Amino acid sequence: MSEAAERNALELARSAFDLARSGDVVGLRRILDLGLSPDARNERGDSLLMLASYHGRLDATALLLSRGASPDLANDAGQTPLAGAASRETPPMARLLLDSGPRRRPGSCGSHADDVRSHVRP
Repeated sequence: MSEAAERNALELARSAFDLARSGDVVGLRRILDLGLSPDARNERGDSLLMLASYHGRLDATALLLSRGASPDLANDAGQTPLAGAASRETPPMARLLLDSGPRRRPGSCGSHADDVRSHVRP
């Protein structure tokens, strides 16, 4: 890959995080269609899904989930998208993430999803 192509790819990835934060579904869809992984992560380990869900962007979160983003992918601080939604007290976002099927990891004593599920009304 040429240096110019590498810079363009890096800029494209950076813009994806801004699109996820702002909830720009059209722009995010375009970047995903170009091949960016729905599980792309930034320098802090925040995934696109983490940023969209933390900022309350339901449509962007739904798009990322539909493209295969992992609701279990934790950032460098160990926080998952569901934990972010719970901390922001956004029941619709928590419901969307719960309905997407966050799973318990083998060997865990429970899951954050189990803890949050008891606080989210159907």
